[in-house]
Amino acid sequence: KSLGNFHTVQDLLKDWPGEVLRLALLGTHYRKPLDFDFDLLKQARSQVTRFYRALQEAGDPPAAPPPTRWSRRLATISTRRVRWP
Repeated sequence: KSLGNFHTVQDLLKDWPGEVLRLALLGTHYRKPLDFDFDLLKQARSQVTRFYRALQEAGDPPAAPPPTRWSRRLATISTRRVRWP
């Protein structure tokens, strides 16, 4: 703490969005030590920006097609045994 290298989540949330912090933490394997620095947060922010830009460019998803004979049969599998043709 006295070296100035201790940061709480609340302190980081003042300057960084929560999804950036989450992505930075999820990018490290749980059995490996977290080598935290602000470059890690900058990379995560860049990735989050790319994700949101791709979602924006993709637009709204198309409407779902009407159910087909096979999709209706697949939907009934969970309730009863279906005999396939």
